[in-house]
Amino acid sequence: MEIKRVPIEKVKNWEDNPRNIKTTDYERLKKQILELGVYKPLLATKENDGYIILGGNMRLRALQDMGIKEVEISIVKADTQAHRIKYALSSNDRAGSYNEQQLAELIFPHITEIDLTEFKVDLGNAVDLKSVIEDYGPDIDPKDQESDEGIETENECPKCGHRW
Repeated sequence: MEIKRVPIEKVKNWEDNPRNIKTTDYERLKKQILELGVYKPLLATKENDGYIILGGNMRLRALQDMGIKEVEISIVKADTQAHRIKYALSSNDRAGSYNEQQLAELIFPHITEIDLTEFKVDLGNAVDLKSVIEDYGPDIDPKDQESDEGIETENECPKCGHRW
């Protein structure tokens, strides 16, 4: 892994990124960047003469809209689509959550200094990826999907029998 600063025009959003953002959340993200700056690099993989963002696609879009000329990226090697997906999922993984009582106790003394509408918090309602595949996988036609040669099929959807 390497961290470096690059011209923003060399960095592109990952066209397969399944994440999206609501307009209000996008505006909130830009306000946070204006107030707090960019304090973590975008996660990227090298492609041709540029970089594809695997983690931080919304931040990249915001930075582009804000006219930022250079960005800091953390470069990882992701040679296959499956590897790119793993990095993207890991970058956005919800591994932890807040204890509501402790969070309230931490913030309450500072409520006049913090605009509470500027932040959203995770209170533990994460959905695991297996559940998503079990719910939506049966509706996906496997013939329409590309596959990586040499990848062994290890899993089977209990609803439709689709193997991946």
